[in-house]
Amino acid sequence: MDLKYIYEHNKALYEQQYKEPIFCKEFLKIQDIEGGLVLPNRPSKGYLFGKGGVLDKKYKYLPLSGIYSKAGRIDAQKEKYETYFGDGGLSSEISIQEMDEEVIYLGYIFNHWGHFLVDCSTRLWYLLENWDHKKRLCFSVYENSHYRMICNIKKFFEYLNVDVENQILFINKPTRFKKITIPEAGYISNSYYSKQYLNVFEKVAENIPIENYCYKKIYFTRRKLMKAKTSEFGEELFEKNYERNGYKIIAPERCSLEEQVNLIRSSEDIVCISGTIAHNMLFATDNQKITILNKTYIVNVVQRDINVIKKLNVTYIDSYISIFPVGLGQGPFCLIYNEKFKNYLKDNSLKQIYSEKYLHRKNSSNIKKYVKRFRQTEKQVGMFNNDRNATNYFALENLKEYYENYYSDVYPLKELEKIQGFVKNKIFMCKYLISKVINKLK
Repeated sequence: MDLKYIYEHNKALYEQQYKEPIFCKEFLKIQDIEGGLVLPNRPSKGYLFGKGGVLDKKYKYLPLSGIYSKAGRIDAQKEKYETYFGDGGLSSEISIQEMDEEVIYLGYIFNHWGHFLVDCSTRLWYLLENWDHKKRLCFSVYENSHYRMICNIKKFFEYLNVDVENQILFINKPTRFKKITIPEAGYISNSYYSKQYLNVFEKVAENIPIENYCYKKIYFTRRKLMKAKTSEFGEELFEKNYERNGYKIIAPERCSLEEQVNLIRSSEDIVCISGTIAHNMLFATDNQKITILNKTYIVNVVQRDINVIKKLNVTYIDSYISIFPVGLGQGPFCLIYNEKFKNYLKDNSLKQIYSEKYLHRKNSSNIKKYVKRFRQTEKQVGMFNNDRNATNYFALENLKEYYENYYSDVYPLKELEKIQGFVKNKIFMCKYLISKVINKLK
């Protein structure tokens, strides 16, 4: 991992993060429950996804059915798991549906590609090792909702030889089954992974027909995403610069699963902004090269896990400016074409295609949009964290570049303000001199 282009105040966090071991778990448990109850997801305060999971016949929650994480901590070994989904949450007032059927419980699922890769697919290893296709699979979904998989998640299952329409149950109300089999999660972020978990992605990739693309250098853009259009500013400078340096610009969300996997596995150099796109490297071959442009001060521990377990050749670039503490999934974020990125271009024999004057003007314009967007969003309550062991620790050094290089351009003084400042200063000086004279006369 190359940290040459990371802000100095961030290097210690990254170095500590990469020193932390991620344990490879060799044996994964399987739990069978007679007469168990599958609960849907009920959004609840304090849970990233919500409450739900599996209860035994005595209505006791079974922890093996939950989704857990330690992604919020840098040094996570002594920390407790955070529950993203689980802890039951059954209300006595709710009616229970009965099904005389044996099923395999695979956790909670929803249509977010990044979370599907790292949170919702962690039990699919069971399908490769133990599934005889006779028992149906089941997932918890939002309570009382009608869930339909997005295309690429559906294809993912099809490449694992699963008939989505007939072999998967989506549980949206409490349902009791004759027998429930619960495989243990093959990966928990910032805690452990398993070869069984990685085998799932390898199996999907192997089953996809090989198509050799001629694009050896790829820049995966987020600019086509609606959310990114309203919460991420500045990427256009990087996208155009990479394009002029021979990189193929691709919006991965507009690609089929087959295209995404083939593009990743046939490339020699991948560049993208930190976030879900980089999680796709779970499909990569070991030791592939990737450059990640950081859009925020928050350390993405899940990506650390992927980088380590896939043995990726990673370069990080702190190409962002952060004025406000924000949430990783909310933003807004602002990328700036800064000295760290310029040094990276020079060291890698890539061209800087913009003049300094143009860059400063565009950076200032993007910062102004970013500040305006922050003011328009709901108040970011509880985002500020002064705990250096937290992945969202907001160092005051984040403000330094903004105030030193951009503040006066983002908010230039108007002529009236200059005149008012000049007059107030003169009045102050006159009062000061008068008071000195009076003191001497006394």
